[in-house]
Amino acid sequence: MPRTRLSLFLIALGVVIAACGGSSSETKNAASPSAVAAAIQAGQPKTGFGGVVAASELVPGENRFLLGIVDNASGQPVPDATVRLRFFTVQGSQGTLKSEADAAFVSTARDAGIPPLVEHKHLDGSVHPHSNAEADVGVYMARASFDQPGNWGVEAAFRTKEGTEGKVTVPFTVVPKPTTPAVGQPAPRTKNPTAKDVKDLTQIDSAVEPVAALHQVSVADAIAQGKPALVAFVTPGYCSTRFCGPTYELVKKLLPTYGDKAALIHIEVWKDPINKVPADAVTEWNLKSEPFLFVLDKNGVITDKFEGPVSLAELDAAMKKVTS
Repeated sequence: MPRTRLSLFLIALGVVIAACGGSSSETKNAASPSAVAAAIQAGQPKTGFGGVVAASELVPGENRFLLGIVDNASGQPVPDATVRLRFFTVQGSQGTLKSEADAAFVSTARDAGIPPLVEHKHLDGSVHPHSNAEADVGVYMARASFDQPGNWGVEAAFRTKEGTEGKVTVPFTVVPKPTTPAVGQPAPRTKNPTAKDVKDLTQIDSAVEPVAALHQVSVADAIAQGKPALVAFVTPGYCSTRFCGPTYELVKKLLPTYGDKAALIHIEVWKDPINKVPADAVTEWNLKSEPFLFVLDKNGVITDKFEGPVSLAELDAAMKKVTS
């Protein structure tokens, strides 16, 4: 499963290296569309702040848009800032303002409340320390609509919690149609292995403490039973982005509220984690990054999807829609 732009960015956040892209400014005034287009084309300085769009697939229509902001001098991600996004189509040196939105900081690790370092036992019996993203590592999320495919840019004007003001401009592409299962489409009827199919739960769950409740039914069985479902593609023990463990913990936190109303299904990303052979379900859903979560209604139609860092509030709201 090749790493995408999102995976590479999340790895960069996880190990706290300087993000690629982004320009900085200390002015409160919004740049003109042509200035944004020029900034995107000009390349990005290594001082000030950097930004990168942390989504592997953006399409016409509504999207969950993720942007990471990093202090280039320290290499540290910028948490808890007030962020205003402006979206532009870009053609050559011309930019056309299309929409604006406020963005909220999303820290999966903070919501999960787990330590940054845990010990994990692999299938061969060896024990290794595994790192989770720290509480201040995350991205800024906004719901954004794009009216056409092609070249776009985002300008993020922000104010940090310490009062520093900055601005980043980052290019991105809107592709004509999704390659992963989309909201509004029927979910693949996947027959992923469950607890009854294995002798040891660690065969299908790499978490430090595997949870049997997340492996009771396959996606196909949940749909056949007419049950809403949350399908979480995540590999806590072999994660490349350090967001998998926290994401797994968020899914666990939903069990007391939704365990009797919906099927909460965990699917490992790798069939063979050592040789990086993706699980059959990952191939079936055509996923190129992780973690990835899908919410299905009782008819098996996808109502929400979440790529990368996600908040507990987002997941709770999505589950309420399909179980109320």
